[in-house]
Amino acid sequence: KKAILMFLRKMPLVASKLLLKLISMIGPRIRQTNKELVTFYETGRLLSQPCKTGQLLESILDVIMAATDSKKGVIFIFNLITGLFEPVAIMGYKKDKIKPLNIKEENGIMQASVETKTPQCYKNGTMIVVPVLDRDSVKALIALEGKHSESSIKASFTDNDQNLVTAISWQISSAIENIEFRKEEEDRIKIKREYFKF
Repeated sequence: KKAILMFLRKMPLVASKLLLKLISMIGPRIRQTNKELVTFYETGRLLSQPCKTGQLLESILDVIMAATDSKKGVIFIFNLITGLFEPVAIMGYKKDKIKPLNIKEENGIMQASVETKTPQCYKNGTMIVVPVLDRDSVKALIALEGKHSESSIKASFTDNDQNLVTAISWQISSAIENIEFRKEEEDRIKIKREYFKF
């Protein structure tokens, strides 16, 4: 502590340049961390509100896209009956253009993400796909495309973007499970009421 104070007194110009350099180096990381914390907070806030799965996932997709500067995004949920990943939240695409995915027929990063149960990034970084896992299976997929860029050069998704979406996928996984549980319980109560009417 004494050495730093002496350095500041003896060489204030050098010390101020050093301090400015240090701030400029850690500033972007502090902004990124703040952005991530706000995204986690917003996602948690949305998850705590009762609403239908589609509405919830659209709101979460909006938060994810804002945090990663994405132009387009889709959340697909796996339907056990059809065996397809069905789009439930779509932004930036025409809704009729996004069809349910049959992963067995896919041959790309969507299929790779389901098979490896890990996030996948397209070669040039213009698209990322993150699986939403439930124990040993993929419950849903989050696909983002077209990161906004301030220059004419196409921007690529970063590791930070991928890590952020992966962390949010964990939050989504438990939310989907809770929504499905509530729906099953409501259906069970409805069946009991119908049963007792007869």
